[in-house]
Amino acid sequence: MKRVFLLLLSVLVLLGLFACEEEGTPVDPFEGRPVDTAQVCFVQQVLPIFLTKCAFSGCHDSQTKADGYDLSSYDAIMRKGIRPGDPMRSEVYTSLITKGEDRMPPAPYPPLPDDEILVIRNWILQGAQNTDCSGGVCDTLNMSYANDIEPILRSYCIGCRSGTSPSGGILLDNYQSVKTIALSGRLYGAVAHLPGYKAMPPGGSSLDSCAIAKIGAWMQQGCPPVAGKEEEVH
Repeated sequence: MKRVFLLLLSVLVLLGLFACEEEGTPVDPFEGRPVDTAQVCFVQQVLPIFLTKCAFSGCHDSQTKADGYDLSSYDAIMRKGIRPGDPMRSEVYTSLITKGEDRMPPAPYPPLPDDEILVIRNWILQGAQNTDCSGGVCDTLNMSYANDIEPILRSYCIGCRSGTSPSGGILLDNYQSVKTIALSGRLYGAVAHLPGYKAMPPGGSSLDSCAIAKIGAWMQQGCPPVAGKEEEVH
């Protein structure tokens, strides 16, 4: 009987140790969800999330590299923290779903919404490739703020250029503000990383060439709010 008791006690101790080791390990909230077969485009879908939510100045940009992580480009992201095909062995992914002080982005910044976490998860499951879905075609005809420019800014800029305290005092979450900055030349100068302008996004990364071309074409066409119109959208 004594041997049985000691055996049971040993099992309980081992289970307790195992539980302690597992405590704090994040649980994937999307475990069991079918893998999305639609291709995830790194350039158009994944990189903008990292640039606006992680790779800003003072955090995981190419200069600061907080905690040794640079999340401002494909090569830098893949260099540390990503295990292709295995999100739960990818430190970058687990930091998005964890709780407490280890969560990324850290407090007081809000956690990534589920749809953005899913994009990164599916991208990793699909092999974490440097995919670009532009197809080499960049249509710059009939540009408009509503259809072309606002989606670019929402993906790359609005994360830190909105609200009551936008980065650098530059507000890019409404048509009139964007138009004013565009007509001054500051918008194109910043996104094209021209000399004399503060680069945007910060950290050494840049918008893809088609996005920059669209912003330039939109300015040349008079910054229309919607295709074929010049009055401001309210």
